[in-house]
Amino acid sequence: MKWKSSSRTLHVTTIVLITVLIGLIGMNSSVVTNKTIIPCSTAASPTIPWNITLRINESGGAGNTVVFGEETNASHGQDGYDRPAPPIPPILPAITAWFETPFPPPFTKLIYEFKPSSSIYTSWNLSILWLPAPGNITSTSITIHWDSSQLLKNPNITLFLYENNTILTNMLTTNSYSYVTNDTLHSFQIISQNQPSNNPPEQNIIPILPLLIFILVLFMAIFIVFLFLNKKKKKSYEKWKEEKTSFQINEKPKTNIKQKANEKPTTKKKPQTKRKPTKKHKR
Repeated sequence: MKWKSSSRTLHVTTIVLITVLIGLIGMNSSVVTNKTIIPCSTAASPTIPWNITLRINESGGAGNTVVFGEETNASHGQDGYDRPAPPIPPILPAITAWFETPFPPPFTKLIYEFKPSSSIYTSWNLSILWLPAPGNITSTSITIHWDSSQLLKNPNITLFLYENNTILTNMLTTNSYSYVTNDTLHSFQIISQNQPSNNPPEQNIIPILPLLIFILVLFMAIFIVFLFLNKKKKKSYEKWKEEKTSFQINEKPKTNIKQKANEKPTTKKKPQTKRKPTKKHKR
């Protein structure tokens, strides 16, 4: 009886634990479906697509144009936004400019290069080469112009122009950069970075209603289990009491069969009366 009671208790406990687990899973799914705010910063969220056109001019009148930016469905590899650079112009002086990439030819040099807008850190390798007219050994001034007004939609983005790991200018606060060169190749680097917001990240908000419902269901389950166990215990006790009472009523004293067989009946013998001898009459 005791073993059966402990086994039943184990089964009921298992059922309660499964019920609680299902309730927790249901509450979590309700929270995620209804109202969940994931902690995040602006740096981790996708930025608005943008592009900037670089117009490169030199004092002698030569010029060129390249475009870079970010698009939602662009990739870090070769995609439909990439456009290879044309061959060197035959008429000199001229300026040739391109974005250097590790892609297979002819995409090793691009005049259009776009990166995914979800990137936190993005860089473009810009190369500019001035090709002077034959016999010209003098240097010239080259100016790079751009319009960064599109980036005002992304207040947490930064954009800097580098050369030899040195910042040349902040491309969000200036609209041009000039330098003096001869026929030397200049390798620049444009770096875009999404900075984290100064606002603290929002914490997960758990609705109160699903939590209260879960607590109510849990208490009801515990109460029902308590009543079930109490009822079972009461029935077991009453059954045991009835069986004990019935056993006591029906129990008879056991007698030894051999002893009973050897016992003689204890009937009282009637006292025998002595008969007087009868006298014989002589004939």
